[in-house]
Amino acid sequence: MGEVREVTLRNGRKWFVCTSDPVVLPGDTWGACLLASSADLSLAVAQAWATAAMSANCNWIAIAAPNGEAVHDHIDRIVEAEEAYDLTTTWYDEPARWAWSASW
Repeated sequence: MGEVREVTLRNGRKWFVCTSDPVVLPGDTWGACLLASSADLSLAVAQAWATAAMSANCNWIAIAAPNGEAVHDHIDRIVEAEEAYDLTTTWYDEPARWAWSASW
């Protein structure tokens, strides 16, 4: 079991930072989901988070990992199969760009 921390920004937005499997509570709406890792992400982990993001009406998933492009392609196939065309995905595989992916 991982850890979950809630961070409230000055503008009132809440970020949940977690190292666990995704949990979507009834009524949850996610603005964005960032999957970040300094090591390769497994496709199974990516699939769990993509499925959770879709069920939380998330409209943006960003992947920041050394294998970011492969994870992105896997998530795109999941999104297309579910016809969740309002969900935007992007990826970064260079550490220098990872901080930018979390800034939106």
